[in-house]
Amino acid sequence: GDLSGTPALGTAGNYPITFRAHNEAGADSVQNFTLVVFDGTIPPSINSANNVSFLLGHFSSFKVSTTGSPAPTLSVAGALPSGITFNTSTAQLRGTPAAGTLGVYPLTFTAANSVGSVDQSFTLTINALPSITTHPVDQSVNVGQTATFSVVASGSPPLTYQWQRNGVDIPGATSSSYTTPATTAADDNAQYSVIVSNAL
Repeated sequence: GDLSGTPALGTAGNYPITFRAHNEAGADSVQNFTLVVFDGTIPPSINSANNVSFLLGHFSSFKVSTTGSPAPTLSVAGALPSGITFNTSTAQLRGTPAAGTLGVYPLTFTAANSVGSVDQSFTLTINALPSITTHPVDQSVNVGQTATFSVVASGSPPLTYQWQRNGVDIPGATSSSYTTPATTAADDNAQYSVIVSNAL
């Protein structure tokens, strides 16, 4: 059966109840149960996701959603990356992550009202698009010699690399450096480039 209804004014409190199930097949099954009636107040709860990712150098925002009566107040514990703030009035985590803040930031949000408080473990991740910090440089070699090109890049790992010759992918050339086979006259003025990417 259902236990339902609207508690009347002045009935706040704890009500111990015993449920008993009975039939002719055997011994009764008993469950002790406590019904809690609040006096117009509701404990706080945090209902939003427990993680978010922001992009380095780009403005982002995230709203922490709560329920409860009276309306809960919010606070945050943990180190925020430079450029990111949490506004307790608007429940907004927002800002533009500054250079050098790539990484994972564990936080704890606390919602509290006159009934009690609740914590939520939260993870803020600062990601970054790939960026080439040291470009490949031109190489001059004699016929029969090899040429080695390299690149230095930053961004959220893992980074992937694909080297190209004259705009065409080179099979297996997927590391941060590439060494050509022994060159021939046909390689004169060949253009080598690299594409660096990540999951973003």
